Amino acid sequence: MKNQKIWHQTSKLNSQSQMPAIFLDKDGTLIENVPNNVAPQLIEMKIGAIEGLKILSKAGYKLIVITNQSGVARDYFPESPLIGVKARLNEILEKAGLSLDGFYYCPHHPNGVIELLQKCFVVESRV
Repeated sequence: MKNQKIWHQTSKLNSQSQMPAIFLDKDGTLIENVPNNVAPQLIEMKIGAIEGLKILSKAGYKLIVITNQSGVARDYFPESPLIGVKARLNEILEKAGLSLDGFYYCPHHPNGVIELLQKCFVVESRV
């Protein structure tokens, strides 16, 4: 995984946004926690997550997912499969009439085997 390129795109949010937002952890909060899961077919929503998101959305909150993906830095999986995970989460939410306003992940780990990913930074990706 040398010279790994970090995927980066903008989200629907910008510095002019003046709306309330809720930042939601992905693993174990929105979806069932499967350690180091980057397989879209294994994504299952937690019981009550859709209903809770509908309440938040109806109340005017932007829905933003944040997630630590240290498995990238530790070379457990490449960064690219996160695109499929994000797409699957969007697919599930769209069926429920919901959409995400942002999807952010941090691929770092202080003991990572990929030197670039030993320091923390957050990668913003369009959902």
